[in-house]
Amino acid sequence: MRYAIVSDIHANWQAWSAVRDDLRAQKAEVVVCLGDVVGYGPCPQRVLDDVRACCDNLLMGNHEAAAVGQLDLDIFNPEARKAAEWTATQLNADSQKFLGELPMVLEAEQILFVHAEPVAPEEWGYVESTADAQTCFKASDKRLTFVGHTHFPEVYTLLADGRITQTQPTVLTLDSGMRYLVNVGSVGEPRDGSVTASYCLFDDATRQLEFRRVAFDLQALAADLQQQPQLGVPWFLKERVGEAPPEKREHAIRVPKVATTKIRVQAGNRVRIQVGRHQVLQAAPVVSPMPTPAQMQGKPARAADSRQRRTIWLAAIFFFVAAILLVGAAVVFLLHQRKPPAATRGAVPVARTAGATSQAAMAVAPLPPRVVTLSATEARLHGMGLRKETSNSVTNIGWWNSPMDYVSWSLSIPQAGTYEVSIRYAVPPTHSGRDFEITCGPARLFYKKLPGTEGWSTPQTLYVGRMQLAAGAQELFVKPVGGRKFGLMNLWEVCLQRTDE
Repeated sequence: MRYAIVSDIHANWQAWSAVRDDLRAQKAEVVVCLGDVVGYGPCPQRVLDDVRACCDNLLMGNHEAAAVGQLDLDIFNPEARKAAEWTATQLNADSQKFLGELPMVLEAEQILFVHAEPVAPEEWGYVESTADAQTCFKASDKRLTFVGHTHFPEVYTLLADGRITQTQPTVLTLDSGMRYLVNVGSVGEPRDGSVTASYCLFDDATRQLEFRRVAFDLQALAADLQQQPQLGVPWFLKERVGEAPPEKREHAIRVPKVATTKIRVQAGNRVRIQVGRHQVLQAAPVVSPMPTPAQMQGKPARAADSRQRRTIWLAAIFFFVAAILLVGAAVVFLLHQRKPPAATRGAVPVARTAGATSQAAMAVAPLPPRVVTLSATEARLHGMGLRKETSNSVTNIGWWNSPMDYVSWSLSIPQAGTYEVSIRYAVPPTHSGRDFEITCGPARLFYKKLPGTEGWSTPQTLYVGRMQLAAGAQELFVKPVGGRKFGLMNLWEVCLQRTDE
């Protein structure tokens, strides 16, 4: 299968029409759009109608979410907010409904497609470094992940020894023993020092990945923008007269850099990729050749330097605030040490005899409980299919319809130590053999091939394994692992029992 992957068109008709003609000439069989069809540009309705006509696989980007009222505009910078408000007025009712129902994640065999990043797609985080890429690799088991959102085309490779490399866009033959995260760049608003649209072609038979750069009519775009004075001029047009790219972000919610980060998809389940109806049409427009590494130095480097300076400033502010908090904590501690204990102020000593020990003196502090039981009644359900079922006044969790269905509990661990984990569940033998995992903080248990019981309503207790848990508030998750797992189990409770003294 030959895929064409596009992203961040941003209502730029000239860029999209040029890329559309090029991908057709390249005989792409499946077209996938990673989101942000609208936003910033002057032709949202025209571009969206044409994208829908030639692309059967669209994802929701943050600008789609903003245009249909699913994202708070206060998190946008002023230019992006003004464009989002204007875009919402330009879309008809059918387009509003269509955009509001788009999924956030698509998958096909060993390929994952997402607009921002796979850890928490609804938080619209940015993949800008190898550390960010490492988090994404841990959040998915797919061999190949395509993202957009940053408008910078690049490739991150997870090597066999665990190292991650970052390379510039080019023509690559992917190694079957490695994993890749590919940012396809932007069609309508490139921010990497180029004035050409960027997108990717991928052939899963030959494993060849090709970045395409397509020239488009800049003067016509500028003329369209002049008709809409409320919209800003994209920096790649300003750059032609020597203006540097702005360091703008709508927002960037950073996600925890831990291996057990959960994928939480709230705007829709993953859907299977479809084969596009439109395949081979007319010839391609003029395509500019890929820039050489020497040509790519300069403007992209300025953007990278700006990002590095921003990171240094953020780190400095963080350490400054941490220092203030430490000084404040030290002052509070010293003031507390100067005060005499409240119980001894003005206290009168009381003589006691050996035989007159009071009940209070003999009281012993209660031991923390050794067992924590999490019932289905208290669980929070995530995903589209899960439901709580009650039979004979007892509740269980059933109807696991996809890998994105999972449950969680908020709990308090009374004492740090080793805990044995077990579940009370039921699943007939015809549905057994499912894999699942339980995570609590950094601790993770993976159970392979869930054994069957006598039926859906006949529960039994299963020992899953041991976890080393810290004391205090925690979040515990139970989720299926692997492909689609319809009917994972009926789950009554999760039990944690401390084993050490």
